[in-house]
Amino acid sequence: MYILLPYPYLPPFPHALQLELDQCMAQHQQLVVRGPRLTRAQVQEWRSPWFSKWLADGISCQLIIAWIQKALHLQEIVDYAIDDILNLFLSVVVLLYQDTAETALEELAALQRCLAQNYSIHQRNLVLDMLNQIEDLIDSDGDDDKHLDTKEPVPMELSLAALIQRCENWACVLREGLLENSSETHSKLEQMQKKIALNIREMKRVRHSLSHTPEFQAALLMSKLPSVIVELSNPVYAYRHGRGPHHAHLLRCHGFGLVLGGVLDNWTLPEQTKTAAENLGQNSSNPCHESNTQPMKTGAQFFKALKDHPLLIPRVSNPASILFLCSEENFIYSWNRWLSWFLKEEKYAVHKIHPRKLYQSIQTYLFRLKQEPTAPNWPPELRLIVDRTLEFWVLRDEVEDNTFSADKKHYELGLERIAADEDILHRCGKLVILFVNPDDNGGSGETVDFVWYNAFGCQSGGHFERLVHHSSKVSAVKPVRRGGKFDLWSSGQMRPYGWRQPSGGRLGDTYAPYAGMEAESVEGITILFEHAETSCILMGTAKSFHRKLWRQMKDASKECERVGLAGVNIFDCRNYTSPQHADNDCVRSLCAQIILDAEAKWSEFSFCATQYGSFDSSKLHGTMLPSERTVMRLRGGAGRAGTAGSVGPHVTTRQRDQARAQRNEQIRQNYPIREQVWHS
Repeated sequence: MYILLPYPYLPPFPHALQLELDQCMAQHQQLVVRGPRLTRAQVQEWRSPWFSKWLADGISCQLIIAWIQKALHLQEIVDYAIDDILNLFLSVVVLLYQDTAETALEELAALQRCLAQNYSIHQRNLVLDMLNQIEDLIDSDGDDDKHLDTKEPVPMELSLAALIQRCENWACVLREGLLENSSETHSKLEQMQKKIALNIREMKRVRHSLSHTPEFQAALLMSKLPSVIVELSNPVYAYRHGRGPHHAHLLRCHGFGLVLGGVLDNWTLPEQTKTAAENLGQNSSNPCHESNTQPMKTGAQFFKALKDHPLLIPRVSNPASILFLCSEENFIYSWNRWLSWFLKEEKYAVHKIHPRKLYQSIQTYLFRLKQEPTAPNWPPELRLIVDRTLEFWVLRDEVEDNTFSADKKHYELGLERIAADEDILHRCGKLVILFVNPDDNGGSGETVDFVWYNAFGCQSGGHFERLVHHSSKVSAVKPVRRGGKFDLWSSGQMRPYGWRQPSGGRLGDTYAPYAGMEAESVEGITILFEHAETSCILMGTAKSFHRKLWRQMKDASKECERVGLAGVNIFDCRNYTSPQHADNDCVRSLCAQIILDAEAKWSEFSFCATQYGSFDSSKLHGTMLPSERTVMRLRGGAGRAGTAGSVGPHVTTRQRDQARAQRNEQIRQNYPIREQVWHS
């Protein structure tokens, strides 16, 4: 069902576009004169230059979108490619010039129905919607900074005066939009943020052949643009501007500071980078640390700081920050990225702190606090984070110690169809089938895959019940949208949870959480911890039988933001089926099926690894489709309520997510060099 809107109408075309439209239609008329039926190539040859012109000219593009929105009675256009909008606009213009207004209205009505449906199912979070639009603008030219020279360069005059003016304009926009705490209305903020995104795109398209010239380097120094970028890429920026009306939500996408830091790194001359690195190595002491005198050695001091300064946990800009106490590894990861920087900003003597010892002190403090009869007077969000962390520690130890309690017994089954042996399950409680590559020398060979039945146990209150409980929660995260092949041959939903580098229709150079993840509310914190527990159970269970796979997944995702104890993402699958396919961007994965209500004789919802071998997502795989009878039952046919036929989590990480996370980490580590070279 979609929202009801008035029938489209035909507002006047924008006056600023009228001359271009006349020229466009004159060209079209010349084509029609040659023959009434235009070929697809002729239409493409006529339309493409106008598309390129309007896309390059942001004003014309915005005028066209505004005209479409007005004609369709929509405040915004959701989930629709700009190329398709321009294509339809030109079709409508042609129809109107041919005096076929009714047909033009029918074209608009068809688009209106599609957009209204998208609008109805779209998450109405204005800030996140706005960020998605900005992602499109920041990097429509791909996501690999190494290839900046291959992109269309930004047209610039090479005179020193012109370069200074351009750099000053960039600095002014960045300063006003990202450093000054503005109380503007939402619409004005949106305009400013789009302006910022367009500027960043211009900056990214400056070629090395220009940025490394003496004129451009002089313009950078005289415009103070590098100083602005250094401040924006400072890890403490998230804390200094966390109270701003819109900065924290922009930071949620981890975008501007890292993107701009990467741009400035590309502009910095290699000899400058080398000299700065040598100077930093020779002068490791920092005199500003001497003014930081507040002690930070005990768990009590740490939690007093969290109570006094709630923004020390950046829940808005980084939802995964609430998991920073789940393990010592998570704590050190967070300490290096944001926690030590934020504490230093509040004058705590972090230079005297060993993070591993501080974490041990925090653990001791929380265990002792748990025994106290009264709870501390903490904000409810902090109290919930601590309570769920304590529960997580218990779960982590259970998974580590009790994953497999029965003796292992290996069978030479020699079967092609992998299925549970009920006798073994009844006798032993669990059954593991290993896939082993035989060793040419007669050894046991390498374990490449495994199937584990009753992996999570059946005891009351155990891991299995916890997984079922977590999978039943309603998620605000939008399902993954796959390609056309999946539209025809897949069913159900796969909802992602974690961090991703956007691709496909929304090319944005922003490695960020999936839209819908948040840690601002009690509900958001709870859901994030539940997904962390799911990840912990799956990874810990796999570790006992396939430690090499566990280590590969941990190492591959070590720079990625963490949901649980690793940087892998979770995909909640519900009644999900897929055709045979290969995800060339994914790596080794874990899948679990925790609910199954289907016809066993037809192996409905069963996993099929057509290209035999270890389950690597890049190899051919898919699922058995359910029968029509099962589909109707799951949809609630014959007066029954809809239910779940197959539910389970899928844990993996993608290569582009790893690459973006690794690149972001390098940009973070380069901050002292940028500060040394440019800050004045």
